[in-house]
Amino acid sequence: MTPSIARVLDPNDFPNLNALYLVGEAVSPFVRDRWTKTVETYNMYGPTEGTCGATTKKLEYGRPITLGRSNPSIRIYVLSAEGQLVPPGVIGDIYLAGVQVSLGYQNMPHQTDTVFVQDTVYTLDEERMYRTGDRGYWCENGELQFCGRTDRQIKLRGYRVDLDDLEERIRNAICDCTDVMVVCVKEQIIAYMQPESLAIKLIETSLAHALPFYALPRRIIRVSDFPRTRAGKLDYQALQQSSVANQEPALAQGNAKLSRQVAEVWKEILHLSDGITTDSKFLELGGNSLLQLQMADRLSVVLGRKIPFLSSPTLGSLVETLDDPASDVEALATSTSVNYRDAVTQLEQHWCKNYCFRGGSSSFTVSAGFRLGPDVVIPRLVEAWNVVLGRHDVLRCRFKATPEGLVKKTFSEHSPKVEELKHLDLRREIHRPFDLEKDTLIRSLETMLDEASCSYQGKPLSPLAHCRGFKREYPQEDIEFWRRYLRDIQRPVYSIGAWMPRKSWDGTSSVYRLPTHINRTLACFATAKGLTPHQILLAAVSLALSYKSDNLDINCSQYGSSILTRTIVKDLLTVVRDSSQLALSHALPWFMILDALGLASTVPDAPLLDAVVSYQDGFGNLGMTGVGAQTLLTWTEGAKFKLMAEFIKANDDCLLLRLEWANECFDEQSIGVLADLIKISLETILEGESYQQVAERLSWTRDEGAREGLPGDQDALFGANLRCI
Repeated sequence: MTPSIARVLDPNDFPNLNALYLVGEAVSPFVRDRWTKTVETYNMYGPTEGTCGATTKKLEYGRPITLGRSNPSIRIYVLSAEGQLVPPGVIGDIYLAGVQVSLGYQNMPHQTDTVFVQDTVYTLDEERMYRTGDRGYWCENGELQFCGRTDRQIKLRGYRVDLDDLEERIRNAICDCTDVMVVCVKEQIIAYMQPESLAIKLIETSLAHALPFYALPRRIIRVSDFPRTRAGKLDYQALQQSSVANQEPALAQGNAKLSRQVAEVWKEILHLSDGITTDSKFLELGGNSLLQLQMADRLSVVLGRKIPFLSSPTLGSLVETLDDPASDVEALATSTSVNYRDAVTQLEQHWCKNYCFRGGSSSFTVSAGFRLGPDVVIPRLVEAWNVVLGRHDVLRCRFKATPEGLVKKTFSEHSPKVEELKHLDLRREIHRPFDLEKDTLIRSLETMLDEASCSYQGKPLSPLAHCRGFKREYPQEDIEFWRRYLRDIQRPVYSIGAWMPRKSWDGTSSVYRLPTHINRTLACFATAKGLTPHQILLAAVSLALSYKSDNLDINCSQYGSSILTRTIVKDLLTVVRDSSQLALSHALPWFMILDALGLASTVPDAPLLDAVVSYQDGFGNLGMTGVGAQTLLTWTEGAKFKLMAEFIKANDDCLLLRLEWANECFDEQSIGVLADLIKISLETILEGESYQQVAERLSWTRDEGAREGLPGDQDALFGANLRCI
């Protein structure tokens, strides 16, 4: 019988039962212990497409649950995504091979060709193997460990979620829960739970402490029975298609129009189809500091007023604030329309000035590399990219410096085209500087990748957004804030590096793998403390740079818009969060902050801005949907700032640290020490240590003999597949 049936039966009701074989589903510890006390209980694994008894394992009370060893007439492989055998302990896809594998599905040739493939491991008899859709690994004792279904492991807003594991965590967290089924519908996790008498509020409170924010169910539905297939298995497909799961959650009463407006903006910014309620939290839905800025700008346009979003974590509280006549929400300053096509923005002038300094630098190039799979239709991909490159006027844009020191914008008559090369030196190509006057300046990488994916798959492209250019007038209050905020600012004293004025863009990068436990702990710690990962990383870098000082001046830049946060260490993480949010709520273009302080922009140095901290959360998932391409890790030489610490989430198990540093300010030895200090700062922060304990550990480990040493391996990492690092 299936384990879900065994779960609700009492073994004492079957005194004549000698043996029980559990099939069709994963066996939980509860079911194992319930039945092994009185009956010989076996875990039998084997899809019908191969054999129902590929493995058989006798279960014992309290002992680990595995699938056991393969039976003599069947071969079992655990293969990587590339079809290679993986070593013991490494999770891969489970395949069945041998004489018991069926010929395929009747009158279903496409499905047959997808999962019944040629045996690439044992090739002598030209037999086929069956891709089960299950994942697992070989234990050291030669037994097979089941790790869930491939289709039950999803990517949700940049986080990998195992729905089977989530069910087990919910069962363990809710003591009165007899069973649970979890499905994902329209980017929302829904939990169906038994019995119907469970208290929803108590469940929500318990799960908030037991689960990371990204895995929290957005809806909890109490049911008396679960749907099952004819074979007695739990029917997840029926739950996903049920009318209850597909109902749009209702917003609470109040200002209904305003609630809908805010909810629509959240959906647009967070790329959600539905599932937003009054209690939804922006950060828990996948938001971050940059998206908060976009949300505030979009709401400002929709509502015509400045939005205090940082003090309103939930949609309901934000709506209440906006709807309160006594709130400090003010009218948004008007914008002046200009001829956007030919006008050069101040941001474009700023970056052209930077780029042209001493003949340009490849350090400003944002690169992306992909290794195409064997199934990619190259002519179709080329055609798809040419369609995308031809539909955006901005890709024909050119910039030329005039003798007066101004920048003139022109447009080429021809759109860029894909170049097909037999050989490509990736490192050399991305380090080739742009000629702003002649070269095609391809930007908006993610937008074009999405469009290329649609074009490749024959899907219609969304209409172009023909926005009018404008010169925005910012509230005087924001300008005054920066004057007050940075009044009497003193230059920080850093504990490492020579922070002298720069004369060029010369620099290089050092790349390090951070320990696996840091990546796994970061998101959960951020949720528990009400922080973003970027804020935690910002604090860690600041500690590493200034571990001898009690005063921290944290200067950070987020892409094109530079934002400063300045803190004095008390409760470091709280101060960093509050200071970061305060700066974000008064965000201004960089040149306006300099103007407010009476400072001139200098090249190559940026006044007030020494170090930059960035967090690339979804970079490992960058790609073209529907195109079999692997994302490669690339970067360019040179240094845009004296120091930039870029944290890259390559995959669920790997967090990379790339330190981009100016040759005039650092050397390899000092950068190696800094990398170790950043790792130590981050580990101690995530362990919940106080600032004093962090400072003591940093001081103790500054002795080179006491440091563990974080190995830098940029030569091996350049061009590596991010998902396999």
